[in-house]
Amino acid sequence: MYYLLDKKYDETFTINFIGTEQFNVGNKLFLTMPECVKGIVNITSFVDAVNGETSNVYLKKYFRYKNGVSEEWSETQPIEQLTGITICSRKCLQLEIIYFRVDDGNNFPNIVITVSNISIGGTFKFTSSDSQLVLKSGDTTQILEIGDVLKIFKIDAFEVISTAKYNILFINVSP
Repeated sequence: MYYLLDKKYDETFTINFIGTEQFNVGNKLFLTMPECVKGIVNITSFVDAVNGETSNVYLKKYFRYKNGVSEEWSETQPIEQLTGITICSRKCLQLEIIYFRVDDGNNFPNIVITVSNISIGGTFKFTSSDSQLVLKSGDTTQILEIGDVLKIFKIDAFEVISTAKYNILFINVSP
């Protein structure tokens, strides 16, 4: 499953996982955010749509997290505790959601469970960068790491390539 991170102007965010996963006997799913997201203050909601569960066949849901790239993963916790974790907003947050199928008492191969519309919501603080970009003559590429907001009013003879995935902006100087 892929995910979409949407940070809004009112300092709220949603992380929506795209797609549907199917669980047969013995299946597990690990949804890991490959990037560490900066500025998250708290998580206020977690929802998903699970279909096909019975009293004997159901999904167990857990999560773990880390505050910062070099930090260790937390202990695995029940998904109900996701909205109560302590987050250091000065560091980035990385999450992993874990689903696994439980068949109580026996295997039920005819029962298929699906999960979709996984969404996490919360609040964040905008980050900013006080550094200036200085283009040096003879150097055709400069890399600038930016915060959440960058306004460009006018650029002449430059090619701007931006990617939210790596949170960097490439500026190529045209001769």
